[in-house]
Amino acid sequence: MLLCYTNMKAVRKIWTKKGLAKLGGIVRRSREARQLTLRELADLSSTEGNSVHFKTISCIENSSVMPNFNTLEAIASSGLIFDDKGKTLDIYDFIDIASETDSSTDEATDIYADLPLLNNIEN
Repeated sequence: MLLCYTNMKAVRKIWTKKGLAKLGGIVRRSREARQLTLRELADLSSTEGNSVHFKTISCIENSSVMPNFNTLEAIASSGLIFDDKGKTLDIYDFIDIASETDSSTDEATDIYADLPLLNNIEN
């Protein structure tokens, strides 16, 4: 189980394939709706001490990696990602979406055990 600390509040969540695929779709739709390139979203998501590479954004959109918490926090903090109702999503929303499970089971059976933890892609 992944234990995340956000503003000193512990959040116990597991990233799931379903959840990461949904989050990736939301990030892509939000980026395209704002007519941003991958590089532009990466630049707008990067903060001092936490750089997000455009290839990282691409991997998240394609749900091909398990992103680390800091990367998701940086993207959420940009204020550029929103849901289908137009609500700007924050890191807590990202965590809830990324850890979404199949409603027919109480357990996250589709954990991304086969994918490496993403530590921001470079080059």
